[in-house]
Parts: sequence; structure tokens; C-alpha cells
Amino acid sequence: MRLGGAVFLLAIVSCARHDAAEHGNPQPIVLATGQNGPTTGVTVDATTVYWTNYRGDSVMKVPLGGGTPVTLASGQNAPHAIAVDASFVYWASRDAILREPLAGGAPPVTVARARGPNAIAVDTANLYWVTPNAVWAQPVTGGAPVALASANGARTLVVHGGSLFWLEYGDGDANRVMTVPIRGGPPVALASGGNCFSSLAVDDTNVYWTEQWVGTVAKVPVGGGARITLVPGGADQHGGDIAVDGTWVYWTSRSVMKVPIGGGTPVVVAPSDSAAALAVDSTSVYWTVGGHSEDGFSNGKVMKTSK
Repeated sequence: MRLGGAVFLLAIVSCARHDAAEHGNPQPIVLATGQNGPTTGVTVDATTVYWTNYRGDSVMKVPLGGGTPVTLASGQNAPHAIAVDASFVYWASRDAILREPLAGGAPPVTVARARGPNAIAVDTANLYWVTPNAVWAQPVTGGAPVALASANGARTLVVHGGSLFWLEYGDGDANRVMTVPIRGGPPVALASGGNCFSSLAVDDTNVYWTEQWVGTVAKVPVGGGARITLVPGGADQHGGDIAVDGTWVYWTSRSVMKVPIGGGTPVVVAPSDSAAALAVDSTSVYWTVGGHSEDGFSNGKVMKTSK
């Protein structure tokens, strides 16, 4: 859930926090180096980490345990959002959504033409994406795309429990957490207000999100209800990507952070320079580091640490 190659940063909470080192967490592992702008998308399956190099116009993978990174696709048009199912890796470019077999070895196939797809998601039946003005669905086997809902500045997308969830970006109440059933229907705003909603994650109970320019981490029940702030933001803080498991909410900042899903003291999972895209599985946390402008953003990394 990452847009336009921007590196989302969040100033680390400076009071009442704990470093991961205090809890005996191991040192992070570098899975890949020399990546050109890997700031906009990372995902995992049971064996592999996949990511996009927005500036390098490539789609990459590496085994979860490390090894030689493999280029799945090159010469892409600013690839950013990424998703996987049991057979394919999907990614969004500036004007299309493409896919490639997980094993690689075949030319990328364009599965949908879309003007400015900001985020994608996939389940066993459908591919979903958001453009700034709409939420779309198309069978993974092919067919015509269907607009499920209109939107206003849509960014990020998650499919979970028979529904789609996305964020809308704007000023004041134009920042909204939205949902619609995957079969279509009236979209519902679960939360509004705040400051530049950035990225979201969903579990069976709640929707969680970050606010880009103030660094707030918040949640709201998936069926609607009161907003709960998990981590207060501040004027000099920035919120990045977010993920959730059954115990913790994780998000990226200048470090990778976590906080209990019920609220509590934020913990530094791993100190990092410009941590950006984020993914988790049952044992580990994965993130990308975007690199530095003085090096042309060509020194990006893909990292991993145990939870």
C-alpha cells in the first residue's frame, strides 16, 4: 500500500518505548542490496519475498532464508503495488496491472489496463485494484473489470473476510477508512478525519491505519464503531506502511516499530534507515529500505528479522 515511489517516514516515538535489543531480538538479516527504489511494495508467501523496484523498473524475489535475488520482470513502468496468490505475482505499473508465474521464466502478461492503479489485492477468485476515483474487480481467470464502488482519492487496498477495505486521502474529513463487500454494494465509511491516511491492515476484528504526516497509528472495528488511537502522532512525525498479526501491529518509520493490538508501549523491532514497505508472516518481519538520493536511490535493501 505505497504510492508514487514516496518513502514514508515516521519519527520514532521518543518517550516510553523499548528497543528490540532490550528483549533479545536478533540482528536484522539483509536479504538483498543494491536495489533501485524498493520503497513501494513488498509481500511474502510460504517460501519467498517479492518486491518492486519503483525507480529500477523491476520486480524481484529472493528466498525467505536468503540467497541470490532473482529478477522476475525488468523494463516495467514504475512498478509499485504487489500481491501474490498460489500461482502468480501481480504488480501495478503506471497504467496497467501485470502478472508473472511465481517461478518466473515467462514474459509478464498484462491482465488489466488501469489508469493510475494505486494499490492491488488478490484472492482465489478475483484481482482487485483502486484508482483515485474507483474500486475495481476482475476475475483472475480473465474478463471485463467491474467498478465495485466510487472513491475519492483512494489509496491502499486489502481484501479480507469477504470485504474490501481502502483509504481515501484528502483534507480533514476527506481522509476516510472505507469498506465495501467484494460482491459490491454501497460503500461504508468506518472512520474519517485525521491527517493524510497512509496505509492500512485488517484482521478479523479491526482495521488499522497510519497517518502519514503526523505518525498516528489507529484502529476501528471492521463493522464500524469508535476510533481508537494506538500511538499518538505529532507535528514532526510521519507514518508509513503497516501490517498486523494476532498480537501486534507493525509499522515502518526510520525504524520498524510494533505496538500491541490492544494498545500499549511502542517497541522498536529493528532500527533502520528509511524503512518503507512492510510485510509479516508467522515468524518474521520483512521491510525495504529505500536508499539515499546522493546514490541515486540505487543502494536500497530488503531486510528481515525475527518477531
